[in-house]
Amino acid sequence: MALSSKSRVAVTTDALPGATSASRRFDRPTVVRLSVIFVVMAVVVGATWATFAGVRGDIERTGTRLAATSAQLHTTSRQLHAASQAREAATARLGTAKNNLDAARTGRDIAFGHLQATQRELNLQQSHLTAASKDLTNRFLRLANLNQCLGGASKALNQAAVSDLNGLARTLASIQASCNAARGTA
Repeated sequence: MALSSKSRVAVTTDALPGATSASRRFDRPTVVRLSVIFVVMAVVVGATWATFAGVRGDIERTGTRLAATSAQLHTTSRQLHAASQAREAATARLGTAKNNLDAARTGRDIAFGHLQATQRELNLQQSHLTAASKDLTNRFLRLANLNQCLGGASKALNQAAVSDLNGLARTLASIQASCNAARGTA
């Protein structure tokens, strides 16, 4: 490259492939402008590259966080599925327990109904037993009165056989209440 006295820069294209041997000449302000454009383009390309590298790092970090979040979401989804299955199993067990409880309550109610029926039957039998016991007591009392009446009658017959009329009258008077009670007319 050779400089002229008029501040011209000689740029040769000999080193460029496919270039002709003719040289082009640019004046100094054009070279400065081209240099500034080159520097600005280099800064823009560098800034773009730096920004791209930063964004690329952000993208990689975001991708890593996204992968971690996705894995955590997958784990949470499996845990939620397991918890959902456990809840469904517990709900089924609760339903079975409720059915068993309802069956037990129904059995209890039936047994209580049987108990009440048995209690009524027992009360009825108790009243029959009480009546039979009272009747038996009355029969024993009438039997005792009859026994006393017959004993007195036997004594009175013996007194009549021996002609003890005073003893006969006393004996008949003493057994009259027992004989009336034995007949049920007391």
